[in-house]
Amino acid sequence: VRYASHVEADGRAFTEAARSQDLEGIVAKLRRSPYEPGRRARSWLKIKLRREQEVVVVGWLDGQGTHRDLGSLIVAVRSGDRWAHAGQVGSGINTRTRRELRATLEGLERDASVLEPVPHLKGAHWVEPKLVIRVEFADWTAEDLLRQAAFKGLEVGKAPTAVRRERAVETKV
Repeated sequence: VRYASHVEADGRAFTEAARSQDLEGIVAKLRRSPYEPGRRARSWLKIKLRREQEVVVVGWLDGQGTHRDLGSLIVAVRSGDRWAHAGQVGSGINTRTRRELRATLEGLERDASVLEPVPHLKGAHWVEPKLVIRVEFADWTAEDLLRQAAFKGLEVGKAPTAVRRERAVETKV
């Protein structure tokens, strides 16, 4: 946590300054609203600065309870001429989409993983790498896995083999 004095104007510039420092987000509040310990007040907003990335679905894990049909998607990106594990995505998928994805994935099922190396994921179902999705996430871990990834939607028309890990590039201003 980094404390900054109050910014009463230039909210967009402040947000971009936070993003340029790789901060997780900012807090916005109504000027006269007091802090209420232990309670989420609508007058205080946590605004997360999240990244987006296209990834390819290479498998799925069964879920539990109401999400028994599909717990999470196992995703990958291309690294050279191989598929590299990029983590799992289970958040952000509504019931209807979960059902549709599961039906699509069953049609793409295969016996073995395309990942090199194959991650140890108990009960994994592997699929042909044909389905490209967009995810929102906090960051990449030291192991090159997505952290706090959430499903944003399908990327129709994108070639799976063109999906690579996106890296920030410095620009001259």
